[in-house]
Formats: sequence, C-alpha cells, structure tokens
Amino acid sequence: MINTSDKLKYWSKFFYDKEEYLEKSLKEVSNLEVGTIINLQRNDLTWKYQWEELLKGTVEDRFSTTSPLFSGFVERFLLLAIDLLEKQGTIRGLDSHILHTSNSFFESLLPSLFQKIIDFSYKTLILELNVLSDQGLLQGETSEKRYQYFENLLHDKEYLRQLANEYPELIRSLLRITEKWASHVSEVLNRFTADYSKIVSHMPEVKQFGKLVRLHIGVGDTHDGRSVTMLEFTTGCKLVYKPRSLRVDKGYYRILSWMRQFGVPYMKIIENIDCGSYGWTEFVEFSECKSLEEISEFYKNMGVNLAMMYMFNATDFHYENIIAHGSSPVVIDLESLFHRHISKKEFEHDANGHAYEILYYSVMSSGMLPQYIYNSETYSGFDISGIFGSGGKKVPNAVSLVDRGTDRMRLERGMGESGKTHNLPHYNNEVVDSYRYINDIEQGFAQAYRIMMENKHRLKEMIREFDDVRVRVIVRNTRAYGELMRTLYHPDLLRDELDRKVVLHRLWLQCLADPKHLKFVPYEMRDIEDGDIPIFYTCPSERDAWASNGERIPQLFEQSGIDIVINKIDKMGEKDLKEQLQLLNMSVLASKPDLYSYRIPEIQLKDSNDALGSNWKAEYVRLATAIGENLVQSAIIPSNTAADDITWIGLVASGEDERKLRLIPVGNDLYNGNSGIALFLGYLSELTANNQYKNIARKALQPLLEIMRDKCRSNAVSLNIGAFEAGSIGGGVFATYQLSRLWNDEELLQIVKEYLPYYCELVDKDTAFDYIGGAAGAIDVLLHIYHGTGWTEALQGAEKCAEHLLQNAQTLPDGSMAWLTTPNRKPYVGYSHGVSGIIASLSSLYRVTQRAEYIEYIEKGLQYERANYCAELKNWVTPNDTARVTWCHGAPGILLSRLRLLENGYWDAHIDQEINIALETTLKLGFGTEPVYCHGDFGQLEILLYANSVLDRNEDTINVVRAYLLRLLNNQQWNNTGVHRAFDIKGLMGGLSGIGFGLLKQAFPEKVPNILNLENDKFFSDVSG
Repeated sequence: MINTSDKLKYWSKFFYDKEEYLEKSLKEVSNLEVGTIINLQRNDLTWKYQWEELLKGTVEDRFSTTSPLFSGFVERFLLLAIDLLEKQGTIRGLDSHILHTSNSFFESLLPSLFQKIIDFSYKTLILELNVLSDQGLLQGETSEKRYQYFENLLHDKEYLRQLANEYPELIRSLLRITEKWASHVSEVLNRFTADYSKIVSHMPEVKQFGKLVRLHIGVGDTHDGRSVTMLEFTTGCKLVYKPRSLRVDKGYYRILSWMRQFGVPYMKIIENIDCGSYGWTEFVEFSECKSLEEISEFYKNMGVNLAMMYMFNATDFHYENIIAHGSSPVVIDLESLFHRHISKKEFEHDANGHAYEILYYSVMSSGMLPQYIYNSETYSGFDISGIFGSGGKKVPNAVSLVDRGTDRMRLERGMGESGKTHNLPHYNNEVVDSYRYINDIEQGFAQAYRIMMENKHRLKEMIREFDDVRVRVIVRNTRAYGELMRTLYHPDLLRDELDRKVVLHRLWLQCLADPKHLKFVPYEMRDIEDGDIPIFYTCPSERDAWASNGERIPQLFEQSGIDIVINKIDKMGEKDLKEQLQLLNMSVLASKPDLYSYRIPEIQLKDSNDALGSNWKAEYVRLATAIGENLVQSAIIPSNTAADDITWIGLVASGEDERKLRLIPVGNDLYNGNSGIALFLGYLSELTANNQYKNIARKALQPLLEIMRDKCRSNAVSLNIGAFEAGSIGGGVFATYQLSRLWNDEELLQIVKEYLPYYCELVDKDTAFDYIGGAAGAIDVLLHIYHGTGWTEALQGAEKCAEHLLQNAQTLPDGSMAWLTTPNRKPYVGYSHGVSGIIASLSSLYRVTQRAEYIEYIEKGLQYERANYCAELKNWVTPNDTARVTWCHGAPGILLSRLRLLENGYWDAHIDQEINIALETTLKLGFGTEPVYCHGDFGQLEILLYANSVLDRNEDTINVVRAYLLRLLNNQQWNNTGVHRAFDIKGLMGGLSGIGFGLLKQAFPEKVPNILNLENDKFFSDVSG
C-alpha cells in the first residue's frame, strides 16, 4: 500500500520542497490531481514479454568485440538490435559495390549502441554491484574476482529477470531506445542506397571513396531517435548524413557566395544535398593555417560570419558548430537562424527590460562571442563561444568511475575535461589565440555589415526566400535537458513509473518565470522519456511551432522570423554598426579584462607638487561633466513611453575580488548599478547647476523607489541587506537618503522612512556579514541615516545588525574572532569582505551606544588581523590569498579601518604603528593601477583625505596623484570608442561613475560624501557655494 504522505514528501523534493508547485505542475501539464496520479498504474506490459523473449535468446559467439563493462546486461540489447536489423534486411540488402562486408559492418555498428546502453544503466548496475558486495553475496578471493562474479551474474537469465522486476523502468526505456536506434540505422542505410546516384552526381568525389565500412552514429544530440551520422569508407573518406532539411544551410551559403562579389575573402562553402526531411553534406576536415596571413584571413572570415549571424538573428553558434578549415571557419549547423524569443514578457514596460531586449537582438545573442558555463564564485568556468571558446577545459562535478573492475567500483564527482573542439585555427601545431586578432574580427564584421547595409533591397529579396525553410525553436538550454535525463536514470527513479512521470513535471518550473513555456512541457516530457533531447521547429514566415512528432503549437510567436530580420536590415547604419562593434569589444573585455588595459606608468612620489596647476579643480569638474554627458548619451530609456525610469548596459563586476565581468544591464545596486550612477549624477547636477543630470538621476532612482514603495515585493525578490553588492538594497537606501538631503526632497525622505522597518528585517537572512554585502555595511547605512534624522528606527536597526554579527562570529583556536563571509575559505582580513570592515562599523555603533561588548569583538577581530600581518610585505594578507593593496583587500582598507577605530574612540598600543605602516604601504604601492574607487586611485585618494582629517595632517602625495590622474584622464575620450575595464563599467565602485564621483570628491572634499565608509554627516552644507 502506497503511503500518500511519504510519496508527496518525496516528490516535493523535486519541486523545491513546495507541495503547491507539485500540485500545480500536475494539474496544468497533465490535468491530474495528486490523489489521482498516486493510484495510476501502467497497463502496457509489452516490454515484459519482449524482455522474456530476449532472455530466451543466446548471446554466446554473437559478439566478437564488446566492452568488458557489464557486457552480459548490455549484450541482450545488442541482440535485439541485430535481430531487428536482420528482420528488416537492410544490411543484407545493400549492394556489394556499396558495402565492404556485412559481418564487419555489423560489428562496427555495435559500439555506439553499447555506449548508449551503458550511459543510461551504469548507475543502476554499479548500485547493484555495491549492494551485493556489502551483503557478501559476491564470490571470490579478491576484489577483482568478486567483480568478475558479478559480470558472470549478468549473464544469468534468472538474475536478469530479478533486475527487470526491481528496475522495470530501466528495461522498458532501454528496449525503446534500442528499437529507435535500429530504426535509425535502417533509415540511414536505406536512404544512402536510394540516394547513391544523386550523391555521386552532386559530389563526384564520393565515387572514389570506396566501399562503406562504418557508421559513426550519435554525432550530436538524438532527436526522435535520429542523430547526425557519419559514413566512413574504405579510403578513410567520410560523408555526413543529417536527419533534417538542409534548405536553411543552402540559403545561408547562397548569401555568403553573393557577398564575394563585393570583396569578402574566400571562404569554403560546404557541398550539400537537400532531400526534403534529410540531407547529405561533405565532411569538413580540420586543417591548419599555412601562414600568418591565413590566420588573419581566418579571423576576418570569422567577423564576416558574425555579421551574418547578427543579421539573421541567429543563436547557439558555440564552439562545436564551427570547424577551422585553413583560412575558413566553416559553420556546420545552421538550424538556429531566425531565432525568436518565446515570450517578450521580460522586454516589456521598463528600461531594464528594454536593455535586455537590446542585448537579445544584438551581436551578443549569436553565441559566437564569449559566454561562460559552469561559472561560479569558486570556479571561473570556461568559454564555449564559437570565436573564442575551446574544448579540453576542466569541468567541475564530472562523474568518473573509481576502482573500475573491482567490487569497490563506484562513482565519484570531481574535475573532468570537456571534449576537444576544432573551431580555432592552428599554426605550427599550436592553437592561435583569438584575442590577438580582435582587429581582424572587427574588420571582417564591418566589411560584411557595410555590404549588407549598402545592398538592403537585394538582401531582403534573398531573405524572403527563407519563408518556408525549417529552423529550430530553442526552448531551453540543451544542458538542462541533459541534467534532467541523467536524473531520470538514477536508480531511485527506475523502480516506479509514477516517480519518473512526476519528476518529468519539473520542466513546468520554467512556467513560474514565463507561463508561455507550458505549451512545450508535454512534448518535452515525451521526448525525454524516450531518451531524446526535445526539439521544436518553425518556419521563418510562421508564428506557429511544431514538436518533434509533428504536432502544431499555434500562435506561439508575436512576430515572424522574417519580419524580425527584415526590420534589422532596415535599421542597419553606421550608428548601429558602431554600437555592435562596441558590444563586441565589451564582451571580449568581460572575458579577458586585461586585454585592452595599458600599463599605467608608475607614479613618482617625488614629482613636483606645482605640476597640478592652479586651475585643476575646474579641470576636474570639466572631466566629470564629460563623464556625465557620456552617461546621458548611453542611457537606456523604456520602450514604453509611459515608464519614467532609465538604466544602462555595461560591464558589471562580480566575484570575491570584484574582477569577474559580465555584459548586462547594470541593475540597481550601489557598486555597479543605478544607485551609484544616480549618486554621481545628483552631485554633478548640484555642483554644475545643470538640472539635466538631476533629471537623469531621478529616473535612475525610479526602480529603487518602486521596490521601496512595494514592501512586499522587495522581500519577494530576495533582496539582501548589504550596502554595495548586486542583489543588495542597502546602497539604494543610502543613495536615496543622500539625494533626499542634497535636493531637500521630503518625498524621497518619506519613502526611506517608511521602508526602514522592512529593510531592517532583511538582516535575519544575511549570510554575508561583511561590509560590501552584509550586515556590517548595513550598520553604516543605518547610522548615517540616524545621524542625519535622529530616527530611532535607524539606530535600532543598526543594533539588530550588530547583534546578528555578534551571534555569527567564529572563535578561532587562538582565541581570535572572525566572520566566514565566503563559503569554503579562510575568513578574510580586509575591509570589503573581511574583519576590518566589520570591526570598523562596530566601532561607529559603539561610539553612539557605548556598549562594551562591541569592544570585546573589535579586540578579538584585531587579534585575527594582526595574526595575519606580513612584516616582510608590510601588509595584511588573508590566509591562502595573495597580497593586495586596495580598499577591498590589504593596507588601504586596513588604514581606513584603523582611522575609524581611532576617530570612534578606540585606541590600543598597536594602532598608531599600524596606521603608519598601512599609510606607508598605500603610498608606495597603492597607486597607478586603475582610476577607480574599489581597487584603484580614487579610492586610495579618498582614504588619504580621510587620514588628513583624522590625523590633522597634510599629505603632499595627494596633489602628486591628482596631477597624474589629470594627465591620464585628459587622454581619455568619453565618446564610447575606447575600451577599458575602468571606462566600460558604468558603476560607482569600479567604473565611470566612480571616476566622475572621485573627480568631484577631490575638487570639493567638504561637499561630496565619503563612499568607502558611507559617512557624510558633516557634509550637508550648501554644495552650490
């Protein structure tokens, strides 16, 4: 008797432990109630009779070469495949002038099916091996002999019956997969026989290939049992069979040939034969470039292909879809031209949606520019893009067999390696780095773009010829299907059909983000259950789509693919070309941050101070104004004219050291996004008396104000309490409050006041703790508001944050304390992620409350920092980390922290010496990297200004750095042509807004707030004076 409660609990695990998601998915996808599905039973038991028939057969001497891994089990399915092929008479019926020998050909077919069966069954068979071993039921004196006993057991018919009773879904699925495999083999061979004369007529060289000796099956994903298949002949030559129409490929190469007359470099065009629902293409061999000139031509041709992909609104052209053939990058799969988004939901209403729409229809969507998978905080991932990616890279969480051939054989996860690819050119047996040929890629792109731009009428005529070709609809990433399929073949889900049926409903979870995906889920479920990767098709002139079984999914798209491409062609012009080239370069910069950077000359601290000049403040304001104009010109406004917000597309920093970059809409946070940009533009407006910047700043604040007004939503979207990081709203609260005081805007101030209680509740889910993303930064945000308003809610919120920090402090073996701000690594020492930022904020709260327990934690935190001081480097270094000299990590952040402790009334015997050491290291090593706030010159300058204030001194180096930055920034044009990480990041902490803010801070230090410690109580004077 099935325990309903236990089943529901088990099934809910696959739906984020939410029973309502489980119930809703069953109802919406299959019109089933949970109570109904529990009592469902499979009526089709055909597979049982089929399995019994297989067990009656004899496999001895049928297979001369098979893998020793679980051969007794796998050979039953090989037996079925051969019986099916023999009954169909396909191989025996091949002409002798086509087929080498039928017996050897049979043998050549089997390894692909063997591997397929193993891929689906190895988890279950290893589990059975381990269970029998643990129970002591395997005979043999050694581990190897006990494993061989298990292999022999797999030849035992009674044991195979028991296995089928235990895992009925495994046997049923593998029987179906084997049948479809045999059907595919027959189809390929029958079609090759029928089309042989046509093939030889179009590709005469095939006649010289010799006889057919082998099929390479499964070159790519399997759809409806079919896959790309390579035919190999006695001479070693190959021919490729594709189980789809090749009309789209022929159309693409027709346009490429047309472009040659305008001077596009020679590029190989694949010979192919379209036979309606399938086709034959020549096999393209990877081949090296013979000269540096060929490499240059290869990358120009890459640029040509990229321009065509942009025009065709193509997607998914990753590194497996391109073969480097001398100077020609040959695109081998063109199904995903005329790509359309299933729903335009995320593109509607606001500026952020419009920014995503711009990227979606840009050169970025092709898949040819850098795109990383397996990217995380602890693993940098690897690039799979067509132009820059390559295989043979380390992959996390790869499954491998350990202790193979023993009864201890098991699966372990670890680092694996991705398959090798042939998309990049080679020269002298070495891969040629794409990043060295950016100029050639740009040149090829611009040349092809201008040809299309100048011949729009003819180009549109050729595009309309694609109206009824078949192209793919990409519903979701193939990896997502693969992961679900691997889950379905876990032994726990092979015992009960109902478990598999329910888990397949996980596909419904995508409907939470977009309900339109519901139309696809039943078809996806069917294909995956059959062992196939789901596939959907459409025609560029249609708004319908079709599933793999031919069923129509009506009125799926809001616009035809032809119309989208025609509209793109109409909009082509020099402005769009410039924008696409800028996105190309920015995406490359995001992938390789140091590529465009220049080595900034070392600052000579002995330089004469008078090099700054008497007019430097006006020059700083002029440069800040130029940056403001850049931000105005590059702002993204909503496509919906009723919306009143604004945003930007730029490089956004992420990761532990804020060095990873992504090209996306900037978001709303203080570090990268609208909060920081609005803060800069707000102060620029006041200091230049230009209301244009104020208006833009107000619009940049609108998304934040909506969040703060809609308190329930702000909790629902999983905001964090932190002051800087993406996903944190603390910086938005700080910026809104700051601008409310700057503009004397009571409405903004009231929004902040009403939101405070909800903001303070966020501390309960804080796991970052640190200054940049956790409760430590929130303390300073709340204290800043408290000092300016006297609101008790703000002070109480700061105390709540402090209590959270105290409860989560880790006591270390030496008695010191620290906070684990980043999983799986030692506690950080520095300011943004580490102890020094946390104890600095606690010291500010101590100054207000005089709570002695804060002092205890400050002292214990100082003990941890001091234990990690390196006298040789005169710096503080987190264990297992490299020494850095920035606000986020190293001496400058330590200096800021010690200065705050001193100002807030904390002193001990080491403080003064530590301030001197940190100051010395900052002056010596802290300048000349980038002119930014978080890890660059303007951040260090702000800290030096703060040091002058706290220590009542005048550091002459400040003017030296000011003069240097003036020279450096005067050489930069703010017109979206140069590419550098500091200038193509729009945000406050790592990019353009921060440079502008830093310029204003240096010119008006008493009027512009300190950002690095979020304090500004004494700066609420009239900024217009």
